[in-house]
Amino acid sequence: IKTGQESLINETYLFLKTINKKLIVESKDNPQLNGCCTTLTGLIIQNDFFKIVHAGDSQIWLLRNDMFFKTTTDQVLDETIFNSPITSYFGGSENYLKFDSDISIHESLIDDLFLICSDGLFKSLNQKIVKSILKADKDLETKAKKILENCLHAGAEDNISVILIQQTK
Repeated sequence: IKTGQESLINETYLFLKTINKKLIVESKDNPQLNGCCTTLTGLIIQNDFFKIVHAGDSQIWLLRNDMFFKTTTDQVLDETIFNSPITSYFGGSENYLKFDSDISIHESLIDDLFLICSDGLFKSLNQKIVKSILKADKDLETKAKKILENCLHAGAEDNISVILIQQTK
């Protein structure tokens, strides 16, 4: 990690930890929000360096050339159990935020396509279907809508979110 990248990453983590403290205070001060929490998964992008920011069970997948693979690890009690409780998250009544800070991609390639999604996506669709949608000769918005349509058609029982980011140069 270069000096500028390290500074950006440290500033981002500090900012996110500050938000987490505020969420915990707000949850304690407002009975309607008691225990509210959420996962966070995203990318810090600088030139062709991608740092993954990850807490919880949302996911980042990468389509590179013809390979489609998950870059994050679910932070749950037991990965072998469906809907296992998450062990790291934003908010809640106590500070359980532990970032998985070891994930980075030091060199991205032209046409790398990142899929950031909630865990509900792959509870309704399999990897093969998602990969075929991502490989289609369509714009990112059309691909994201197609994934969501397929999830709804499959009877998704969990929340679904989809963000697509493609390296273009």
